[in-house]
Amino acid sequence: MVDRKKRPLASILCFAGSILLGSALAAGCGGDSGAAGGGAGGGAAAQGQPAKPAAKSIRFEPATRDELKLAVGETLTERVVLLAEAPRDLRDVTLLASCECLAARFVEPPRATRGEVEVTWFGVTRESVDGVIFAEGPKHETLAEFLRPVTIERRAFVQPREVQIEKSAEGRFEIVVGQAFARDAKLPDSLIQELDASKLDETKIVLLDFDDVDPDHTDEDVILRSRLSFMVAEEARAKPFETEVPIEFGVPPERRNVKVRWPGR
Repeated sequence: MVDRKKRPLASILCFAGSILLGSALAAGCGGDSGAAGGGAGGGAAAQGQPAKPAAKSIRFEPATRDELKLAVGETLTERVVLLAEAPRDLRDVTLLASCECLAARFVEPPRATRGEVEVTWFGVTRESVDGVIFAEGPKHETLAEFLRPVTIERRAFVQPREVQIEKSAEGRFEIVVGQAFARDAKLPDSLIQELDASKLDETKIVLLDFDDVDPDHTDEDVILRSRLSFMVAEEARAKPFETEVPIEFGVPPERRNVKVRWPGR
């Protein structure tokens, strides 16, 4: 486990050491440059210009993202990239998470200077924390960090938030809506308040079925979910398209338009 409280002191000492070392090197080289160029005032340090900070050899791109709003019971996946300034074996890098609401893995074995990282967020319980992914070296040293604050609350959610349909014969896909309630709360008969198939663009997608999923129970919550099944209309499968699925669900009712993309066949 990484003790983040000790990081600022270590960073300050390291930074101060680098300044002292840089000053000593500048002083050692000043005589040579003065002899060759007729004076010792040609360097950036001598002119009072701040030295440029050295770039990190390994970093996440992006290194931070804006706060994530997540619902209890919701799972969300995103991707970031781990980059190395010079070729090195990124396969010896271990990805660690700061909380149980967060996990990370390499999508595939990383290359010499690049590794794509899948970050998954879990709405386990209500909390507000800084979610951090650490890239750790073989000696358990922290090489890079990815930071994103997350707030997890009881509220209605739709999963996925956007649908990218995978290429297949019929283009089948599912949308799940859900919401967590306190264990002693009165539960609704169903989360789906309105599903008007006439509002779908049935020239592109067709509703096949929808049903309620068995509730999940935790120490604090009861999580209700309903599942909707669709497929791409046969006459629309040849070409790519984008459309939306309007759904009204939750307590109190919320209306969401879920974006759906089909890559074509």
